[in-house]
Amino acid sequence: MRRIGSSLLLLLVAAVPAAVSGSKKHKDAEPYGIVAGTVFRDNGYALPGAKVVISPDPQAGQMPVKIEYPRAISDNRGEFAFRVPVNAMRYTVKAEMKGFEPAQKSVDIEGEVRMDVSLILPAASK
Repeated sequence: MRRIGSSLLLLLVAAVPAAVSGSKKHKDAEPYGIVAGTVFRDNGYALPGAKVVISPDPQAGQMPVKIEYPRAISDNRGEFAFRVPVNAMRYTVKAEMKGFEPAQKSVDIEGEVRMDVSLILPAASK
């Protein structure tokens, strides 16, 4: 019984430095900006389940950037968020959902900032 306990202790002692060094990687992560917002119905209520897409819209002289996760689904409060590189860039955010007209807006990001976008999707005409 004593031997199992000491083996477990050795395993825990060996795991602690690995966990500490792993957390250092997280702290040294690349800086990023945030494009976040809410999708609404035209009556002012939040619209959960809308497909939201963000795409870079480079202006003259800007290099296009790659976004790791360019698609999201609005949550129960209609909210979404994207991490984007800190380079100066214009992005187009578009939301769509079956039964509603799509909506889009452009937003300019530069540096570690958060930009909020509200998108209103009118009901589709029948």
